[in-house]
Order: sequence, then structure tokens, then C-alpha cells
Amino acid sequence: MLFFENANVNIKGKTRPLLMQLLNPGFSNKLRVYFDPFAQETTRVGIAGLTVAGGLDKSYYVQRPGDEAYRLKKKEYKKDFETFYKDCPNLLRKYEKPDWEDFAKHVFYYSENCR
Repeated sequence: MLFFENANVNIKGKTRPLLMQLLNPGFSNKLRVYFDPFAQETTRVGIAGLTVAGGLDKSYYVQRPGDEAYRLKKKEYKKDFETFYKDCPNLLRKYEKPDWEDFAKHVFYYSENCR
């Protein structure tokens, strides 16, 4: 099942209302993560047609309560980590060295333990 909702999205400094695919509907009460249709993927490693590693999107659109959604990129994640989760000191202590591969864990932890 797919979930879509209207969101105000900041694209190149302009805010636009867009219909976005919500990726975390079960725990989206605090942070919302939307599919980025133009995201590139990390390199896949596979054996006999099965992906063993990689294949993660390199960006998502994210939204904090009361803010507009914006594009969060893999290459900027470590730099933006403290700013994005600034109101959750427990998460910042638990994940001192954030890794893009753990992005979903970070969002879930925030949803369950913060604010």
C-alpha cells in the first residue's frame, strides 16, 4: 500500500505544494520521510540476482513538524545530523557517528523516544 499526502516542499529556495509519497506512515507523527523520485542509489552488490549490499537511495525529502519539507542528501547527512535531530540529545549521544545506512533507525528512534 502506498501513502501520498500534500506537503509544502522547498525546492531550490522556493516552496511548492506537492503530492509526496510518505515512506514512514507507521511512525510519521514527528518526522516525515518522503520518497525522492530523482534520488540516485548507492552501488549495489549482488550474487545470482540478489542484492547483498547497497541499493539505498542517496536522498529523501524530510519534514519536521511545522516546517516545510526539504531534500536531505547522503553526502550532507553527517554534517546535518545534529541540526536535524537537535531537540533529541539522547539520539545524538546514542549515535555519535551517524551513518546514512542507519537513517531509518535514526528516524524511528526519534519517533519513539524524543520530544
